[in-house]
Formats: sequence, structure tokens, C-alpha cells
Amino acid sequence: MKKRVEKTVLSFKTKKSNEKMTARSGLLLFVEAFFAMNLDEALAKKISKPKSGRGFQTKNFALPLMMMLYGGGESISDTREIREDEALREAGNIDIVPSDSAFGDWIRRIGKRKGIAGFEKVNDDLVQKMLHKSESKSVTLVVDPSFIKAEKHDAKMTYEGYRGYRPVYAVILELGLIANYKFKHGNDNGGRFSFVKKSIEKIEKTTNVGLFLADSEYYVADIFNHCNYKNINFAVAAHIDSSSSKAINEIKEEQWKQFEDKHGVTVQGVEVAETVHAMDSTKEAFRFVVKRWYNKYNELRFHAVATNINSGTTQDIFLKYDNRAKAENVIKENKNGFGMFKMPSGSFAGNAIFFAIGVLCYNLFIAQKLYTMPCAYGKKTIKSIRWLLLELPAKLVKIACGWVVLEIATHAKKYKMFCEVRRRNHELFQFFNSG
Repeated sequence: MKKRVEKTVLSFKTKKSNEKMTARSGLLLFVEAFFAMNLDEALAKKISKPKSGRGFQTKNFALPLMMMLYGGGESISDTREIREDEALREAGNIDIVPSDSAFGDWIRRIGKRKGIAGFEKVNDDLVQKMLHKSESKSVTLVVDPSFIKAEKHDAKMTYEGYRGYRPVYAVILELGLIANYKFKHGNDNGGRFSFVKKSIEKIEKTTNVGLFLADSEYYVADIFNHCNYKNINFAVAAHIDSSSSKAINEIKEEQWKQFEDKHGVTVQGVEVAETVHAMDSTKEAFRFVVKRWYNKYNELRFHAVATNINSGTTQDIFLKYDNRAKAENVIKENKNGFGMFKMPSGSFAGNAIFFAIGVLCYNLFIAQKLYTMPCAYGKKTIKSIRWLLLELPAKLVKIACGWVVLEIATHAKKYKMFCEVRRRNHELFQFFNSG
């Protein structure tokens, strides 16, 4: 007969410490990156200043909100964790953290005073710096819309059957960077060509767009014409309408070939072929590559991609187009990793500002991974970074000469890495302030 083991609670006592300590010393690396990339100056220049001399500056609102989102908070009320962390604030020279209500009032107010355009310019400035430092000769641009559910007063009904917002992202695939964005009402499907054109113009200030990828929402003649005019390759999912169906039906049966995945393995039941097609308003015809298969109901299904890429096989075009899915990971990280899956305000303008801050926070995180963090962290999500680098306990100690010393409680290897990230932050500051 087995002896029964009694379960007991842990036998330790607790006592409140009056020392200045923080559980999130890794957030200070984010604060240093914020200043290294001169975001404080960009915010001061691009966003309207307070009308009163006693009013808080834009960085007094934006930085704590970004720290909250970076640290894993999801609502404005979570900024109180920053406000009450004396060690974190003193080490980061964060003397002001407004109240919850002040944050809410500010995002609504600044959203109605050209703040939406101002934050877009701040993001442009950050993106241009990162493109300049990366020295990319050519990049891939992916445009993709998303949805945010929101039972807000001014939220509009989406075609998916719920109320919310419909932001659009323009992603630079090679860097995982959000180069452009537009926060839109849930029922707003317009402005597709103007958004793509503007996104291309932003990127071309520093480098070239070599390839444009998008889903069928951007199967638009003006977009194709513009890409051809700018010598940009495109691969865009096509609408299977009466015109394209006619083109598919004209493909001869012997032209259909078995589809192979990126590893060269034949995908059973899937065939590919191609033809030439054009829309009424396109100035040039384009390749029309088609994939066909039978679904579980034995119904024939088609997926087509329109492209102006003349080289490569039909399968090559589909594999190139499939890279668009990588942009979905960027959107997912921005929404789920940085709290953009829900909006805090009853005002569209206020939510647009909150979303803009979330994009800026995400892009600064990408800058950290590219330029200051170890290479092994390059593919890690913000959730992993919080566990590995952000949540480091530390004690704030003042020494006789007036310096503030942060004593970090971790093992030697991680402490060395922490110091290396700080050194790279200072190099980043020198790089963008050398001229």
C-alpha cells in the first residue's frame, strides 16, 4: 500500500521592500532606442504643440503609451504600471506619465488636430532612417487590409458581419517593416490605388520597389498601369469573374500541368496553366497564371494570379506570390503582439492615433531586432523578447558622485548581452546624429 503524501502550501513569508526596484529593466533598452532614433525630436516637429506653456509635450504621452504596448499592456489604464514604477521612470528620465483620463483626452484631441497626419510623418521618418541604414537596393511591397472588431459608437459594419475598423498595411517584406498604413472605417473599401501609389512614393525616397504583391482586392487596372509605368513587377490575385472565367476556359487541356511546391514535390490533385489576359482599362496585357483543383464536394475550383513578370514558370509565379503570406505575420504581430486587436476610444480619431502609436512601437521593435539585439533574436516575436530580455529585475542605486546605477539581477551571460544592446543603442544614436 502506497504511503499518502500530504500536500502543503509553500512555506515562505513576505515583506514589502522600500527599495527602488523594477521588474522590467529591459524596457529601458526600448527607451534608449526611442531616443537613439530621434523619435522625441520627430514627435516634437510633426505633432502640434500644446497651446499652453504648462501643457505636456507629445513625447510625454507617446513614450509611456509605447512602453505600455511594448511591455504587454493592452489598455490605456495599463500605463499606471509605468507611472508607479519609480525605478524605471528615474532610470529612463521619464518625469511625466499623465493620468488615464489625460491619455484618453489627448488621443481624441490630437486626432482632431491633424495628429493622424503628424504621426504618419513620424513613422515615415523612422522608416526612411531604417531603409537608409539597411542600404537595400530593392524591396518587396505587400499591401494587405485587416479587421479590428470594435463595438464603438462610431464603428461601422464590416462585410464580415461585425462592427469595427479596417486598417490597411503596406509592408516591406525583407525588413518586416510597416512602411505605410491607413486606419479606416469598417465599411471603407475605397482608395486602393491612391494608397498603393502613396506607399510606393514613400519607399522610393530611399530605395526601389522591385515587386508588388497583393490579394484580389487590389486587382485594379490603375494599380497595374502604375506598376508598369514605374517598372515594378507585380503579382496580384485575380477576380474570377465572367471575363477571367472565359480566359480560363480557353486554356487547352494539354496545357495543364501538375503543381509542385517549393521543394519540387508534386501536389496531388492540383494543376497549373497560364494564358494572357487584360482588363478594359489596362494599357498592357498581363500573364494570367491559374491553379485548379477539386474541393471535397467534387466542385472544380480556380485560383489565378495576374503578373507582368515574364520570366519563370507558372509554378515560379505562384511560389513568388505565396511570399505575400509573410506580411500576414507582420500584421498578426502588430495586432496581437502590440495590442492593436482592440481600440480604447469611442472616437474614430482617437483610435486612429492609438493605432498609429502601435505601428510606431512595432517599427521601433523591428529596428531594435535589426540593429541592436543579438542575431539569434531576429526571428523572435515580442512575446519571446519580453520573456528573454524585458522582464529583468533590477535595483536602482544612487552613488556619491550623483550617478544612478541600475543593478540587474541576472546571470553573467544575459548581463553581458544587456550591456551589448546598450552599446549598440549608443552606436545607433551616433549614426543618426553624426551629421
